[in-house]
Amino acid sequence: MRLLIGLLLLFILPGAIWTFWDGFSAIASSAETWKPMAAGFAVGVLLCRRLSRFLLLKVFGHEAAHALMSMLFLRRITRFVVTRQGGYIEYTGGAGGALGDHMIGLAPYFFPTIVLCVVLARPVFQPPWLIFCYVLTGLAFACHFWSVADNILHAWHKESFYLTGTGIPALSDIGKRGYIFSSLMIVTMNFLFCG
Repeated sequence: MRLLIGLLLLFILPGAIWTFWDGFSAIASSAETWKPMAAGFAVGVLLCRRLSRFLLLKVFGHEAAHALMSMLFLRRITRFVVTRQGGYIEYTGGAGGALGDHMIGLAPYFFPTIVLCVVLARPVFQPPWLIFCYVLTGLAFACHFWSVADNILHAWHKESFYLTGTGIPALSDIGKRGYIFSSLMIVTMNFLFCG
């Protein structure tokens, strides 16, 4: 099944890159948009660097991405565990089959949770306050990319470990799916969701 999903991802990747580039070009063509977003992005990098010391916050963000993607695939969360040592979620079956399982498993590496929250709040910001929305969007993108890099750094292995507090052996999200498939999904879905 990973082979079929991988071929589908290869088919989607050019369009996802095109969409991302169109969005980036639209932002870059307007100083009213890109300057506040760049300022927000710079502040976001500094903020994320400071916040990366708070392990509980990092683990919560990671597990929240799994949980949100689970809900998008109509799966019920049966367990949500977050500690300073790590975390995990458990969920029921639902829509999406193997594709859903892979999307849920790799969601922290591509799903821009904070960006989604800012974008959904966009209608609240009327023209005089729109600059704050752009700053928050830049900040959210910085946090997303920082989180993706940090998550990949800590999960790019196939070593076994124990699920937090259970004694059950497990592999990292990337270790379960393999390096090539994970790379393809992470790159394609980042372009798609961020575009």
